Amino acid sequence: MNWTQYGIKLSLIQETDIELIRNWRNNPAINRYMEYRNFITAEMQAEWFLNINNIQNFFFIIEHNEQKVGLISTSKINIQTKTAECGIFIWHEQSVGSHVPVFAVLAMLNFVFYFLPVNTTCIKVHRENFKARRYNEALGYQPLTKTGIGENLFLHYELTKENYLLNTENLRKLGGKKVGNQAILNIGKNQHGIYLLQRLNETSLQQEIPFSLIVETDC
Repeated sequence: MNWTQYGIKLSLIQETDIELIRNWRNNPAINRYMEYRNFITAEMQAEWFLNINNIQNFFFIIEHNEQKVGLISTSKINIQTKTAECGIFIWHEQSVGSHVPVFAVLAMLNFVFYFLPVNTTCIKVHRENFKARRYNEALGYQPLTKTGIGENLFLHYELTKENYLLNTENLRKLGGKKVGNQAILNIGKNQHGIYLLQRLNETSLQQEIPFSLIVETDC
């Protein structure tokens, strides 16, 4: 399955993607801001994929201009608390600092808040990743960790749907002006696709979506 919005295509990862992800995840420029920094073997990566390949986790390859530029995820979805964890890393050097990560996150959060049973997303940001801290705070993420206390390398933030809509209104309008306010959800024949079809059949969900939506399905 894939989700396309603001000129960004988010493609649900497949087993054929995991070696690409592993190679970039082991890159020092990327893993210096990660919580787990040890070398990831092919066997470890295969086990990771088996553990996350379910409807509690949505890991997407970010594609821009038909080029794979990074990874974005919503994981550990808890339907009782309506919470999930989010993350992103960009390996394409020309995309870092461009509009691509911004619109990838906006596309992902639109998908999360309008299609998944999630009202709050949580992230962890390395204390020294000042660019990421400023960027996430601009999106409406609220810090849960006091930056001046303790020696924790990672700061915890959370974002509610309400704060997301309030803080990103201008950015979402900009995205609509640049490439249109249309989103495409392509649903494949897998567990994630079946789950999304069930979600789409909920009347209240369909009424909430504030953008033009095209649903394509192979199911």
